[in-house]
Amino acid sequence: MAIRILALLALGSLLGACEDKEKGYYQHLSSINSSIQEGSVEKIDNTVGTFSNYVEKNKLYDEKSFLSKDGISETVSFMNCVEDYKKVLERKVKQESELLRWNTNLKEVKNPLTLRSLPEPEKAFASIEQKIEATNLKIQEIDVELRELKILCDSNYSKLVSLYNR
Repeated sequence: MAIRILALLALGSLLGACEDKEKGYYQHLSSINSSIQEGSVEKIDNTVGTFSNYVEKNKLYDEKSFLSKDGISETVSFMNCVEDYKKVLERKVKQESELLRWNTNLKEVKNPLTLRSLPEPEKAFASIEQKIEATNLKIQEIDVELRELKILCDSNYSKLVSLYNR
């Protein structure tokens, strides 16, 4: 009888450990989804790194883990979407940096001392304004792409949540 009780307790603790791993798994995915909403490359990197460490530490890639094939497939889809989102977000950060540089150049060209030293200040001014306009258009296109990816990531995350809530 005592052995049977110990066996049941051991089984209960194993099931509890599995539930804790599963809960932690989905909490990490939730953190990743939140980092997308914040729109920070650094935050996405941190949450994805923490999630990867969690999966590795708990050997959740093992076929004996709580994850079903659907869960693995949906997680891969979600993580691929997160990676795509991060890459596009990095492009936006680069374009915003470029825009800042062009705006700084424009202020420099407007400086009276600089104007006197330029052979054709109007051309320099027009050229910089064109580059600012082109960079703004690129940023707008990237914003559209980010919105579309955010919707896709939200959809993939919702599928994961529905698998978890089964």
